[in-house]
Amino acid sequence: MSTSVLRDGSRFYRLTGEPFIPVEFADAAFRYGHSQIKGDYQLRPGGPRFPVFPDLAGFRPLTPEHVIDWSLLFDVPGHPRAQRAKPIDGQLPASLIRLPESITGVIEVSAYRSLASRDLQRGMGTGYHPAKRSPCCRRPNADA
Repeated sequence: MSTSVLRDGSRFYRLTGEPFIPVEFADAAFRYGHSQIKGDYQLRPGGPRFPVFPDLAGFRPLTPEHVIDWSLLFDVPGHPRAQRAKPIDGQLPASLIRLPESITGVIEVSAYRSLASRDLQRGMGTGYHPAKRSPCCRRPNADA
């Protein structure tokens, strides 16, 4: 596909002005990716599984038990098949529903610890309301 775009130019995206990612696409990609995050990951062969938060949050020195064998996360010839992303199912792992304070900062409303709530807030903040724009999600009288 890249050879075709480089040779023939783009068929659908016509750049006018500065490049940008439409908010509808950015929000959809943002939510799509969150749906595939697993609750925990194995970093070393035979090692324990670690929850995303707080163990894999980063922003601190790397301990020996957190050194990653990348063949567990990406397919590498000669190694067993890597861990797969969680299938898209509309469910977030508990670690993304109860984000730690190191991610959220101090908050007064406990619902704001949830990534789902934050995704919805982000959509409201950008003015993008999928139920009002997408025919597949529109309820009768949604625009009334």
